[in-house]
Amino acid sequence: MKKLISLIQKRTPLTHSRGLLGEALAASYLKKQGYKILKKRFRYRLGEIDLIAQKKDQLAFVEVKTRSKAWKHTALEAIGPKKLLALEGTAYYFLENHPEITQCIKEMIFLALTVSLEKPKPKIQVTRLQAY
Repeated sequence: MKKLISLIQKRTPLTHSRGLLGEALAASYLKKQGYKILKKRFRYRLGEIDLIAQKKDQLAFVEVKTRSKAWKHTALEAIGPKKLLALEGTAYYFLENHPEITQCIKEMIFLALTVSLEKPKPKIQVTRLQAY
């Protein structure tokens, strides 16, 4: 993993790889916070949810934003209202098609995790977007 972080920090043109690394780091962070990752890159015609995670009776729909260095803007500024609506629509589609998960959920939240691939160690910032 350290080698991959180092490669991406050198500004390779592989932005897709940078995004995948950010998602992997975000998933690892969430696991350390007690979440179980249920799905990665869940797609629906409205959009994609990077991570879907569960912690007890809470279900989190997570958008991951990966940057090669520290970023001044908030995650909400990076996402925007259209993306947020697409996240909500995709989340409801997921819930409709996974009733076994819906039965044990009391709270649904939307999180944005901004991953900065800074040296010597990446940093993760969590922003709670909405809760239901």
